[in-house]
Amino acid sequence: APGSRLDRPEMKRRGVKVETESSEPAPAASGAAAPSPDDVPLPKRMRTQSQKLSELDDLDLGPVPAVEAATVQAEAPSDGAQPTLDTAPRGTEGTETERMGSGELSSKSDLGAHREGALEMPPPAPPAARQMPSLPRLGLHINIPQSNPGTPSEDRPGSARSLESHETGNDQMPPVTPATAISVLPLHAAVAAGKVEEVQMWLDVHAPLPSEEGLDREGKSVSTPQWPPRPVSDILGPGSASREPPYDQVGDAADAGPGANEATEDGENPVRPGIQNKHRFAGELARFPSIPKRDSDRSSAGVDGVKRGPVDTRNEHGNTALAVAAALADPAVAAELTTLLLEHGASPLVLSSNLTPLHWAAQQGNWAALTTMAKWEGGRAVDARAAETGETPLMAAASAGQLDCCLSLLTAGADPLAVNVDGVGILALVASKVSQGKRSKVRAAVRLALLNAAPQLRVLLLHHEDCGRHISFKPHQESPERISAILAFIAKGATIGSLSAEELLVSTEFDQASKEHLIRCHSEEYISVITQLGEQVANTPVAFTPYYQGFKGLPQAKQKKAEFSDTFFSPGTMAAALRAAGGVVHAVESVLKGHSRTAFVCVRPPGHHAGVDGATAGAPSSGFSIVNNAMIGALHALEGNHGRLCKRVAVVDFDVHHGNGTEEIARAWHAKHRKAGARAASGADDSDLFFASIHLADDGAASSIEFYPGTGTRDDLHHNIVNVCVPPMWIGAGAGGRGSVSASGGRARSAPKKNRDDELDGSGKSLTSAKVAEAAVAAANPHGGRGEWMKRLRERVLPPLRAFKPDLLIISAGFDAANHDVGNMGVDKTGKRLAGINLQPDDYEEMTACLCGAAGSSNARVVSVLEGGYGYLTGDPKEGAA
Repeated sequence: APGSRLDRPEMKRRGVKVETESSEPAPAASGAAAPSPDDVPLPKRMRTQSQKLSELDDLDLGPVPAVEAATVQAEAPSDGAQPTLDTAPRGTEGTETERMGSGELSSKSDLGAHREGALEMPPPAPPAARQMPSLPRLGLHINIPQSNPGTPSEDRPGSARSLESHETGNDQMPPVTPATAISVLPLHAAVAAGKVEEVQMWLDVHAPLPSEEGLDREGKSVSTPQWPPRPVSDILGPGSASREPPYDQVGDAADAGPGANEATEDGENPVRPGIQNKHRFAGELARFPSIPKRDSDRSSAGVDGVKRGPVDTRNEHGNTALAVAAALADPAVAAELTTLLLEHGASPLVLSSNLTPLHWAAQQGNWAALTTMAKWEGGRAVDARAAETGETPLMAAASAGQLDCCLSLLTAGADPLAVNVDGVGILALVASKVSQGKRSKVRAAVRLALLNAAPQLRVLLLHHEDCGRHISFKPHQESPERISAILAFIAKGATIGSLSAEELLVSTEFDQASKEHLIRCHSEEYISVITQLGEQVANTPVAFTPYYQGFKGLPQAKQKKAEFSDTFFSPGTMAAALRAAGGVVHAVESVLKGHSRTAFVCVRPPGHHAGVDGATAGAPSSGFSIVNNAMIGALHALEGNHGRLCKRVAVVDFDVHHGNGTEEIARAWHAKHRKAGARAASGADDSDLFFASIHLADDGAASSIEFYPGTGTRDDLHHNIVNVCVPPMWIGAGAGGRGSVSASGGRARSAPKKNRDDELDGSGKSLTSAKVAEAAVAAANPHGGRGEWMKRLRERVLPPLRAFKPDLLIISAGFDAANHDVGNMGVDKTGKRLAGINLQPDDYEEMTACLCGAAGSSNARVVSVLEGGYGYLTGDPKEGAA
C-alpha cells in the first residue's frame, strides 16, 4: 500500500509484530447491554476480502522501515495526484531495521509506542522439514519442506482460501509464457511490452543488418556474427578443410598486416576478432554461385553448447526474444516483432522452455507470426520438435484448438503423420488442452478441417467385388455376407453421424497380387496347383482340402472326407484370393509412402492358416485360407519389386485361432535369410521380421474339445516368434495357466482328426444352456475369458513388439473371439455348444489402440487385414452378442 501502510501478509513476511491500539471504549461491564451483531467481530475465516482490506486501511503502522536494498518513500502531492514511489540505494549508515537490531533506536522511536515489543526482529526460521522413512536397502531419506513460512496461512495449500480460489478460479494466475515472464534484459523486456521502436533501436545497435555494399554511411566495415559456422565444404568445396582460414581471420583482418586490429584515430577497431566481414564473404560466395547464402548465418541453429548471436540470447527464464514475440497476446504486434527479429538473424530453432518459437505461436494462436517463421529458410523449422514431448508445432496448434495455425502449418509443408515420443499422432491430440466445456465442439471442427486439409490422415478402407465371388456350400460361416455386413454397418454409422464420412478414404482401385508376390510366401508347386484348379473348376465348388491332399500323394483313407471339408474352391476363388492379397500389397505401399495414415483391408477369403504349401504339417485343413494375405504384404515390404520399402516388419495376429500358416512362412523366411549370401542378395536380415499370435488353445485332454488348429503352444524366439495361449472358458486355467495343451512344440493332439467346425451349424441346440454353462465355467475358472485375454496381450505381446521397433505393423484382425461368435465355440461329446471366449467391441478397440500405440513408439505405419469373424447363429438369442 502507498504511504505508511503495509498489508498484513507483507508484514508477516518481514516478521514485524503488529499490536494495534483500539480507539473504541472499553468493553461494558458484566450485566451491561449486549453489543449489536454488527459490533461482534467475525471469525477470521468468515471475513470477506473487503472486510480484511478495510481493517488494514484502519491500521496506522507509522513510517515504513527500509527493506534490504531499497527505501520506499511516499510523497503526497498537494494537487491531490496519486502518490509516487521512489527507490534509492541503501546508504552506508544502514537501514532502520539494522539500526533497530543494533539498539541505536530508542523505545520512543518513530515506530510509535505501540510497537515497543517489535524492536527486535529475529531472522525468519527456515522451512520445517519432514523426514521420510529410509528407502529399502538404500539408507536414503527425503526432506520435504512443509510450507513457506513467508506465505500467509490463509494462502497456503489446503487452506480454506486456497481451496476456494481453486474451485472458483477467480484468483488463479494466467499461464506463464515467455511473454508474461518478466525479464531484466532490455531486448526481451521491450519485446514483451510490444515496443517495436525500442526493439528496432536495440537491433540496429547490437545486430545491424549488412548494407548492400558492405559499408555503412561513414565508410566503415559492417560486420555481423557468424553463427552457426558454415561447413567447410559449403564454402570451399569438398576436401578443403586445410584451405579455410579460421573464422577470426576471415574478412579484412585476414588480409591486414601487423597492427590491423589496433585502434584507429577515432578509437574503434575496423574489424573485431571473431566477426566475419560480410563484404568479403559476399565475394567468396561469388566464386561459388551454386551455394546459396543461408538466412541463419548470423544466428544460432539452436544447438546447445554453441555460441549464439546477440538476437538469440536467452534471458533468465531461458527464453529468446523471438519466443517472447511469438507468445504475445496481440497477434499484430507479435507478427511485426517476429518479422523484425528474423530479419536481424533470430533463429526459430532455438528452444525456449523446451519449445521453439513456432510452438509458442501455435499455442497462442498467432498464425501470422507462425506463418512467417514457418517460411524461414524454406520451411526448415516447420517440423521442429519439442525437447521433452517430441511434439511438432502442428501438434501444439491442434492441442490448443488453433484451427488457423493448423491450416497455416499444413500449407507450409508440415508433416501431418508425425507422432510424439509416446507414439501419439495429431488426431489424438486435437483439443486436448481446450477447456472441457468447449472441447467437444472444438475437437469436431478442428478434426474435420484436418481431415479435409490432409487426406492422408484418413483411414484407407479397401474392398472389392471380386471378394464376393468366392463361395462355399451353404450354410457356411465364411460367406460373402461377411463383407457386405461390415460395409453396411460403416454406411449406417456415416448416416447417423457416429462415423464421419471424412474419417475414411474408401477405394476399390487396386490390382491383384502377381505371381512375384505369391512366390515369396508359397512354393511354386502350390501356386501352380491353385492356378490350374481355378481354371478347371466348374460351377460346383470343390472340397479343396482332400483335393490337395490327393495331389500330394496322401492315401485316400487318410484324406479328409469331402463332407467334412471346411475349405472350398469355386470358379471365383482364385480371383478373390489374388484380389485380397493385392489389397494388402496396395495398403502397404500406401502407408509406407505416406499416402495414408493407416489402412483396413476388408477382403476375403482369410489367409493366416495358409502355409508354404497350403495346410501346414499336421493340420486337418487350411482353415478357409487359400493364400496368406498378411505375409504377402509383409514380405513385399521387405523385398519389394523395386527395392525394400522398410527395414523391419511386425505381424500380430489376434484371431481366436492360431496363425499357423503365418508362423510357418515366417520360420521359412528366417531360415532362408540365414544362409550365406542371402542378406547380400535381398538386403534383408533374418532379424527384420517379427510374428506374435494370441489365441485359444485346447487339445481336448481335459474337455474332449479339440480346438483348431491345435498349434502355437510355444515361443520360437530364435525366429522372432511369440505365441500366447489363452485357455478357453470351458476349461479355465488348465495346466499352469497355459490352457490344456501338450508340452511338445508341434500339434497339441496326438493324431490328426476330422475338423468338426461344420457341426456348429447343424446341431440345432439352443444357446440358452450354453449361456448357463458359460456363466458357471466363468465363475469356477476366473482365469479364462476376456480379462485373461487382455491381460496376456498387455504382458506378453506388447513388450516384445515395442522392443522390436517395427517400421510397419500388419494386424491379422480376426474378430471370431467376440462374444457368441461361432468361431470360438466348441462342441463336446454330448453335442453341447460352449463358448471359448467372450470379447466385447470395447476389447477390440482397446487391442487395436494398444497395438497402434506400440507401433507409434517407433513411428511405424499400421495395416489391418480382415481374417476371421463370422457372427452368431441366427436361431440363437442376441443378448450380449458382439
